[in-house]
Amino acid sequence: MQYLIRTLTDSNGYKFTETIKARENETFTVVEAESKEEAERIAEQKQPVFTKEEMHAILNSNKKVPKFK
Repeated sequence: MQYLIRTLTDSNGYKFTETIKARENETFTVVEAESKEEAERIAEQKQPVFTKEEMHAILNSNKKVPKFK
């Protein structure tokens, strides 16, 4: 199961964290972009797909997850 952990810091320095659980038919994708339109174009491009086990191995190692351009 995928979870999105979203953290925001307000102007007073207080941190707020929200945890969102992905539905069975939903995935979360994070891309580096200058605009919403650019982010959508990047996300539409073919990206490597990792199995759950591969993603856990990546997240629990010192490997860096590639940025998609």
